[in-house]
Amino acid sequence: YPLACNQLGRILMVKGDLAGSAGWFREAIREMPDYKTAYYNLGVVLAIADRNGEAMESFNKALSLDPGYSSAYSMIAFLHGKAGRTREAIENYKKAVKYSAMNIQAMCELAWLLAVAPEDSIRDGSEALKLARSACNSTGGASVRALDVLGAAYAENGMFEDAASCVENALRLLDELRGARNLTGVEGANAGEARYATPDEEEGREGLKQRLELYRQKKPFRQDGKN
Repeated sequence: YPLACNQLGRILMVKGDLAGSAGWFREAIREMPDYKTAYYNLGVVLAIADRNGEAMESFNKALSLDPGYSSAYSMIAFLHGKAGRTREAIENYKKAVKYSAMNIQAMCELAWLLAVAPEDSIRDGSEALKLARSACNSTGGASVRALDVLGAAYAENGMFEDAASCVENALRLLDELRGARNLTGVEGANAGEARYATPDEEEGREGLKQRLELYRQKKPFRQDGKN
């Protein structure tokens, strides 16, 4: 029964029924109080609804049940990043990667922050490039986000021709995948986990074009934010 409740919650979330989705995830938790995936999924729904404090509580509860829960660290990092807390986001993405080398989303977002954070004290170009290359290799060069991140990492290291080439490849891939909506989404890597995708295709395309122009001018990209 708890597994069925979790599945129903995921289906309703995809349909946009956040209240109904949350209700089924809570029912799964009532039936199975140590159901970490249901806590994670409830956190995703709450994050989509901008109930970020409650979402953080739900992800932390999932971590209390499994301190090595990589996807939960990713979502906590995402919420910190959304609030402009770059250092806290980096710390949690590092934990996500530590506990799962297959968490490509966390690897990408960690590399991104290390490459584009506005503060010199936060950026680490060499580590960003190492992570971004690993993410691109893991996706076979077929991820728009991974290519974008690799471009930013190249630019941070002064390798602007390589950076521009990555973004050009990302734009070509985006044309091939027109209609895809998971450019920078936070996505659970394990069975039963819900998925949270953010900017849409056109928003992603405009960002890529802006970064391509910067790299052609031999300038790195910097992301605004509070730290």
